[in-house]
Amino acid sequence: MNIFEFIFYIILIYLISAVFIFWVLTNNIFIFRSREYVIPFGQETHTQTKGMLLPEKVRYWKCVNPHSSDEKWVVLLHSWGRNSARMVSRGEVYWNRGYSILFVDAYSHGQTRYYYTSTALWFAEHAHKICVNEGIQNPILHGLSFGSIASTIFSAHWGSRALVAEALPNNIKGTFYGFLRVLHIPTWLYSWEIFLLFHSGFPWQKVEPANNLPKIKVPIFLIHGENDSMFPIETHFKRNLELIKPTDFNWVVSGSPHSKMGRNINYNSKLNEFIDYVENEF
Repeated sequence: MNIFEFIFYIILIYLISAVFIFWVLTNNIFIFRSREYVIPFGQETHTQTKGMLLPEKVRYWKCVNPHSSDEKWVVLLHSWGRNSARMVSRGEVYWNRGYSILFVDAYSHGQTRYYYTSTALWFAEHAHKICVNEGIQNPILHGLSFGSIASTIFSAHWGSRALVAEALPNNIKGTFYGFLRVLHIPTWLYSWEIFLLFHSGFPWQKVEPANNLPKIKVPIFLIHGENDSMFPIETHFKRNLELIKPTDFNWVVSGSPHSKMGRNINYNSKLNEFIDYVENEF
C-alpha cells in the first residue's frame, strides 16, 4: 500500500465514523434494547389503556388510578436510550399517592416507531398532544435526563402543576459534548458535527433548558447526581439553580452517577416531600 492509498483509507474510515457519530448525536443507538416490557399500573384494576398517538405512531400508556381524582395526573418521560419501563419505580411514588399516570415512549425508543431522528422538542410535543387527546389537564411533569428536557419544554410552553427534572442539562450544546465524552469519543475530531447541528435551522431556542426554566412559574424540583460525568454539577446543575425560584426545591444526590438518583435510599421521601408541598401550597 502506498501513501496515497493509506491516506484514502484513513479519510474513508473517518467519513464512515462521522456518519456513525451523527447518528449517535441525533438518534437512539441503543435501539436493540428489548421492546417486551409491561407497565404495571392499572393492569389489575383494568384501568390501563395502551394507546398509540396517530399518525406519529407514538406509544403511550394511560394508567387511571382507581383512587384518583381527575385532577391528579403525572406525566413520566424517560431518559435517552431507554423507554417508559425506566420510569416505573418513579411512578410507584405517585401511584401510591392516588395519582393517575401517563407514560410516553419517544421516537425511536421503546414501542414507538423508529424515526430518522429523535428530539426532546418532539417528545414534549407528542406528550402534550396525547394529554389534549386524553383530556389530561394540568399534570405534574416528571422527566429523567432526555425526558427532563422534554418535561421542561412542556411545562414552559403549555403549563403544568409542577415540574420534577432529574439530571437536567443547562444547555443543549453541553449535552452533546457530554454524551460524546462519556462514550469516549474524541470531541476534537467531531465537534464540527455539533456546529452543523446548531446551524441546521432547528429551533434550538425552544429546547434550551436555560431558556425554559425562567418561564416556569409552578414549583420545580431539580435532582442531580453528585458524580454525574455527563452533565457535571458545576456546568449544569449550579447554572440551573440560578434560573429557578428561591422557593423551588433542589437535591444533589450523594455518590450518584448520571440518571441513577432513584436508587438512593432517600429518593422516595424527598419526592414525597416535594409533592406534599405542591399539594398543600398550590
